[in-house]
Amino acid sequence: MTIRRMRRYTLTVISIIALAFATACGSPSVSSHSSASLDSATVDILTPSSNNLIDPHTPINSWSSLVSHTKISLQSRGFSHSHIYTHTSRSVLDQIKKINSLTAQYKKSASHRSTIVIAPLPTQKNSNVQTITSHFGDYVTLNREQDTNENSAITTEEKQEEKNLEHQLATSLQRAHDSGIHVIVLANKVSGFEPDYFVEFSSARTIARIQTDNLVKKLRLTAATRKKPKAIEILLPMNAGASFCRELFDTTWKILKPYYATGVAYSPSGLLTTNSSTDDWRNVSVADDSAAGIQAALEVRLTSSSKSPQSWHTIDGILAYNDYIALSTVTALDHMGFTGTSDTVNPDITLESIVNSLSGHGTINKQEVPEPHQWAATHSTENTDTSSSSQSSSVDHQQSHNDTSRTKHQWPIITGYGICISSVSRIVDGKIWVSAMEDRMQAASTITILTEHESTSMSTSRLKELIGSINTTKKEVTNPLFAVNADNFKKTMLDTGYVNPADAGL
Repeated sequence: MTIRRMRRYTLTVISIIALAFATACGSPSVSSHSSASLDSATVDILTPSSNNLIDPHTPINSWSSLVSHTKISLQSRGFSHSHIYTHTSRSVLDQIKKINSLTAQYKKSASHRSTIVIAPLPTQKNSNVQTITSHFGDYVTLNREQDTNENSAITTEEKQEEKNLEHQLATSLQRAHDSGIHVIVLANKVSGFEPDYFVEFSSARTIARIQTDNLVKKLRLTAATRKKPKAIEILLPMNAGASFCRELFDTTWKILKPYYATGVAYSPSGLLTTNSSTDDWRNVSVADDSAAGIQAALEVRLTSSSKSPQSWHTIDGILAYNDYIALSTVTALDHMGFTGTSDTVNPDITLESIVNSLSGHGTINKQEVPEPHQWAATHSTENTDTSSSSQSSSVDHQQSHNDTSRTKHQWPIITGYGICISSVSRIVDGKIWVSAMEDRMQAASTITILTEHESTSMSTSRLKELIGSINTTKKEVTNPLFAVNADNFKKTMLDTGYVNPADAGL
């Protein structure tokens, strides 16, 4: 036997053994029934055009990146790459035309299995929507009807046009669904249409909650006292729109109000007091989120009554809400002479310890904040009158806090959201304490499993097993967010490939 024939024989044997092994064990990424049954199924993914990916201030999660991950995920589950189609649109009308075209195309074959995965474009044409998508990310859920009703700059004709577009989109999707096409909607619901499944991404409420919760834990507000209260400022970007700002503040204030009520937290500016309500969100808003606007706002809020130049109030935490504002906050504080990093504030409490505590794998020493009447009963020697004016309350807190051992002009906790390339190095060096983003890879996996469920005989119990966050009654899935800081940056951002070491300045 020649050497060439021996090599060929050896390769043949190896191939047979490998095939037999694969047949016996099965692929770990493809379900036993899916490979053959999904090969002919088609998937059309319709998304808006992504934001300017060259802009370093744009969050790294984009529609184009999600589509790329989803295509890979679909193929790993048995869908043919030649039957996965992607479509980007710059207007709602473009999406409507594409849906109508797909309906006509697939309607010809009654046995054809097809799924449309669509992220509807917003029907609104205003700068608020642009600010939200540019500075909070492509995936953010918008309050479509409320934004339209509250924007006084929109004419009656424009409002009617938006309603007509929404109706046309719903009608086209319903027609597609009635013709046998499965429909999965991402991020924003379409009024008047019930999809097979809806995947919710981030919203103003979830964005505010993950930041506020992390700030509360890092500042140990549950262990703070009236003698050593924590100074917190909130920066709401008015150019994101009234409804979006209101939802950000409503969520934050529900978490922070108990601490303000007991006097263990306060605003150096006096813009928030023990008597503030969720209706006072405008008090802590800034006209715009530009670097100049943020710096001007912080200088006004933190200016001390002291006659000495560059004398600022102590500040422990700043809720910036997105990385764009967080970066402007870092620049402003640097200019104002603040030094250090967020890591110097309660260095024993890290993001990793917070995550472990929440998952039951660790503890954070703390005590629950007492109810206002309980606090008054156990601290009768101190002034517990919360009916005084906001100005006098603020001054009292500032005086008591500035007398503590904390270094004046020490760097505060700064929170953000979105993870943009320009903010990465500031997260790594601790200037920004925490940011957050949607789990894009998890979203791609969820979309794939839902599509497989609609295209095969996968049981609901199996679906629940694969997607823990699914609500099969409402036909909804909530895609998780995760927090990022210097503690877990390597694990969450570098090891996953979301960013590369060069982006982090490493």
